[in-house]
Amino acid sequence: MELALAAELYRQDCKKVDISIVLDELKVTVHLEFSEKFSMWIIGDDTDDTLYTLEEEEDIDTPEEVASAIIKMRDTLDQLYYYKPLGKFVSKENNLAVLKYKVFKKFYKVEDCAICFDETSVITHCKHYCCHRCLEKIKVCPICRRDLYD
Repeated sequence: MELALAAELYRQDCKKVDISIVLDELKVTVHLEFSEKFSMWIIGDDTDDTLYTLEEEEDIDTPEEVASAIIKMRDTLDQLYYYKPLGKFVSKENNLAVLKYKVFKKFYKVEDCAICFDETSVITHCKHYCCHRCLEKIKVCPICRRDLYD
């Protein structure tokens, strides 16, 4: 299946793919780019924050290499989970981001979510703290009642 998709993308000279999915109960958009190097980044649909990035120096010149990039994207997505205090996706295999957070926690600006009271580092444009999972369910700030999507 990946090879058929890759062949079609390669035939159309398509270098970017955007996929909207639900990952670990969050609505996100996965951006996949394969031009001179393989890049993948995940953007939260609620805040437009970049929640995960991956870049690798791989030459992508054939449909087989595009298929390999698609498989790498799928495998990477299978290994990610949302770490709420950090407000980002982290890999189950490589918990370096979580370890850095725990060691250097005092340097991170972390507050309680205004709705669920879990720790979060996600800030709304009106400067209030609200985690991605709660932001996904509301349209106005729970503190000041400003429209979050204006």
